[in-house]
Amino acid sequence: MHPDLLIVFPVLADANQLAAVMSPTIIKLLLSNSDPNQVAGLLSREPVIAKAEKLLASHPELLDRLPRYRHMTKAGKEGVDRLAKPAKGQAADILHDIRENDWEPRESVRQEGGKFHAAAKRPTLAAGLEALFEDRGSATSALALIGEHRDQIPALLSDAANEETVTKLAALVQLPAHVVFPQLPIESLLGMANSRSWLFDYPDAYILLDLVATRGKALHLVAQQINHGDGRPLTWMHRLPVGPALTDVEGLALDRLQPLLTDARILRLLFKVRFGIDTPGTYDIGTVRELYRVVCRLPRAHLQQERIKAIVEGPADAGPAGTWNGEQVEIKESIRPGENDEDRDTFHPDSAIRYTRAQLQRLYGWSDLELQIHVKQGRVKQLVAPDQYQLVEQKISKFTSVVLHEIGHSVDDILGRHTQPVYGFAKWHSYSEGDVAAWAAEMGGWDSVTAADQKQISQAWLDALRSGSGVHDRVGKEHPALADRYEHVGIVSAARQQKKFGHDDPVRFGDRAFIMQPYYGMFYSVAASAVDSRPSVYSLYAPAEYFAESYVEYYREVDGTPGSRGKKGGTLPTPVKDWFTNHVDQLRFDPKRLEGPAEEAGDPSPAPVDAAAKQA
Repeated sequence: MHPDLLIVFPVLADANQLAAVMSPTIIKLLLSNSDPNQVAGLLSREPVIAKAEKLLASHPELLDRLPRYRHMTKAGKEGVDRLAKPAKGQAADILHDIRENDWEPRESVRQEGGKFHAAAKRPTLAAGLEALFEDRGSATSALALIGEHRDQIPALLSDAANEETVTKLAALVQLPAHVVFPQLPIESLLGMANSRSWLFDYPDAYILLDLVATRGKALHLVAQQINHGDGRPLTWMHRLPVGPALTDVEGLALDRLQPLLTDARILRLLFKVRFGIDTPGTYDIGTVRELYRVVCRLPRAHLQQERIKAIVEGPADAGPAGTWNGEQVEIKESIRPGENDEDRDTFHPDSAIRYTRAQLQRLYGWSDLELQIHVKQGRVKQLVAPDQYQLVEQKISKFTSVVLHEIGHSVDDILGRHTQPVYGFAKWHSYSEGDVAAWAAEMGGWDSVTAADQKQISQAWLDALRSGSGVHDRVGKEHPALADRYEHVGIVSAARQQKKFGHDDPVRFGDRAFIMQPYYGMFYSVAASAVDSRPSVYSLYAPAEYFAESYVEYYREVDGTPGSRGKKGGTLPTPVKDWFTNHVDQLRFDPKRLEGPAEEAGDPSPAPVDAAAKQA
């Protein structure tokens, strides 16, 4: 901590505040580490002087920290004069001798007073500071000298001839410029070359960021310097705290700085500072800016858990639009921000279906008020016909959708990949290749199939899974999988109808819907009500995709426009939206950050999760 109490606690410069905490220790600390001229003035003002008189009478030895009278400033001398009037006893004698220049302070005080006095006689502030540097004067004397020449501060800070002097001053006082020059607003300090360099060079780089966070003109001045490409502002950016080390105020400052930057390389650096994540070097400024706009809508903990190491660009092939491999989000290089229809994803594609109020409440859990809000915000259309509603199809930028989707996978990882929306609300069941019989049994009628035929039917569906085809394409009508005698059996009935159990056409039996997923080599079932209230077709691709698409739906409308944060949740069913609000939007800490590497923690790295069906 800085030794000068008036710098650490500037409120002590207020006489009432100082009077409330006066003690021998406070006087000793002030006279030892602050400008003695300023201290003499403070101690001699009401209501401090009454307490100072009593304390100095009991501790007259404190006065040997005052410099010689002839070495003091005018204000310092006036303070001593006022202290001398009510003084009693030995304190009165010492103050009398000080005023008569017959008092010898302690040696260190005497020497420093002489250095200050010699510097103060120089014709300019800059010259006085140089004299003080040459005499190895203290930071306290330098600050006092500045206080004596306030009218010369602008010249000191703006004249290029004084650049070296200001650099030495900064090194001596070890304080940020706004503390040394409190009478100047941050905009003025940024507008003068020498103080601007001081601000950018100060070791604690975050201080400047905090100073400009809520000051628009100051932010523009900082951006102007950064855009010039000068090494000093870029070095400052490299020294800023990164990702989780930033405070909320600092994150907000970077968000406000982002639109003002004009170079892709610099914007990538800002992204790295803000989120702790590297971005593709091939992204132009428009793409980096849009990426920033997409992710800055999310809670800090979703990106600043040091879980996502980088966002990288993948090849423009027939592969998935995006993937999450446990450390990196990969986005196919053909996925870039765009406004044309082929660059947009569709949410709520079943917009032609009509619902009654009761049906919507049953599917989505919306109250009457929530339904009215959805109508007002354009997500649901109230038709002319009585009690008839339609969901409004929503188009979202493919780039935005893929970015949010893959980040959603990373958040799912943080939460353990077993969340209430997926396994509680949607009631997903997963079956591996060895569990075909259990999958078939859930569809009904399976127990009426002979053991031998069960084996053949299971193998037929395994072959269909591995080939990505339907059973009807692989076996003849005489096969048990298509046999007339088993038409009452769910899985056989579906095959006879040439169903492939695709995620875009799940097969329903009772209150369940069934899906076969060749990409993951899995069979699934899910609550039919979750199919009817799904945010997108792709959300039925797999349990992990249901979570990721729900994540997209929750945040897709939070685009920075006024009031958009009140639109979190979109048209998610109320139980899912509420769970996201309480457990995802409020997420603060990733417990994995406490663990060592995966192999040390006994936790293998998560398998890649792909947005395989999200093709451009």
